[in-house]
Amino acid sequence: MIRHNRLYKIPLYKKLIIVDFMGTLVESDSLIPNQVAKTRIGVEESLNQYKLLNKKIAIASDASEDEIKAHLNGLGKLVDRIYSSSNVWFHSGKKQDIKNLYRICDDFNIDFKDALMIGDSAPDMDSANHYGLDYILVPNAYVNPDFDFRSLRE
Repeated sequence: MIRHNRLYKIPLYKKLIIVDFMGTLVESDSLIPNQVAKTRIGVEESLNQYKLLNKKIAIASDASEDEIKAHLNGLGKLVDRIYSSSNVWFHSGKKQDIKNLYRICDDFNIDFKDALMIGDSAPDMDSANHYGLDYILVPNAYVNPDFDFRSLRE
């Protein structure tokens, strides 16, 4: 059995933070063309802090890369890589798809124990569980629009 933990804070020893996009970093669960999705409270400040600590930040989303880039709202300078619907999803043999977190960790040459997944849905948690990554499950923007990312910092 692979060991993983649900965490409530981002440990400082983590080298790679993998974050879902829709409903996690931005308020919307669907990206509307020509309308910028609103960044959630504390996201930019929190990501900036982790970049200053030399952490790698990757987005892993079921949206397309073009959709993600169109809605980054200035976060692009804080993100090292974007993994989108075309390059991160695969079928795990279960009924639902999961994100290929192995590929992301391998691309950064970072061990699973040094990576963390942050998401707002069961597929995000299932992806972390499949690979044994620690994870933080944040409330979806529709459930708690006042959630503040700064609350995840140690």
